[in-house]
Amino acid sequence: MLVWNAEVSRQQSDVMQEKSDDMAKIMEVARRIGKGAKVPASDEKKLMDYSMEVYLAAKNLAMLNERKKREKYKSLWEDEDDRQRQEYDPQEKAENAETSVGLPDTSPVGGVDEILSEGADTPME
Repeated sequence: MLVWNAEVSRQQSDVMQEKSDDMAKIMEVARRIGKGAKVPASDEKKLMDYSMEVYLAAKNLAMLNERKKREKYKSLWEDEDDRQRQEYDPQEKAENAETSVGLPDTSPVGGVDEILSEGADTPME
């Protein structure tokens, strides 16, 4: 159970790390648009999907900066689109985990076998 809980916690932290990375990329796209730079349409769409207000603010800021030299950027999400994500199962990890703790001793306590065997011959009322 502890192994499973640890694996679920690790999995949740991985997801939170991914989400914070996406948030940083979204803010970077908004900054670039605000500077008047050219960004890929897919990045612009991700920003729109995240927040229309942030997108419009970045576009308004870009209009103020339209006379400045524009830079052109590649997509921040290209590397994620190319690789496939592996599904992770904490239950499988817990089932295949090894531990140095042995199993508890389940041998019967002295005298219990005799009591149980005597009771087996007598019918229940």
